[in-house]
Amino acid sequence: MKTFDTLENYLIAAGLACLVGLLSVWMGDPSSTVFHKMLFAPVFLLASRGLRHLFPEANDGKRGIVATIELQLLTAGLIAAFVLFVGPFERTDGTRLVELFTLMTLVMASINLVLSHLGPRDKR
Repeated sequence: MKTFDTLENYLIAAGLACLVGLLSVWMGDPSSTVFHKMLFAPVFLLASRGLRHLFPEANDGKRGIVATIELQLLTAGLIAAFVLFVGPFERTDGTRLVELFTLMTLVMASINLVLSHLGPRDKR
């Protein structure tokens, strides 16, 4: 990896952490919660990259339906976890959080599956 690519990755992670921190302060979170949420932002980026390591983009066109659904569910679940973690859900009931996580994951995965089949055919 080139030095510029490495620097770009650090800047993206720092930028996301700052954005999450600003939103957290705007929502009125205490400073410890702001810091926890900011720490989670780079973890989200690492997890996203890890998913793409397990499901390389080069194989997207050759992947079977079960593996495609698995990738979409994992990706959507990761995004849902990030939103629930950094969003204003600290005082939300645990059962409600599970419902929100499940709903967000299923809706996002379904939308991504539909959009991936409506997209350009030359990628497959």
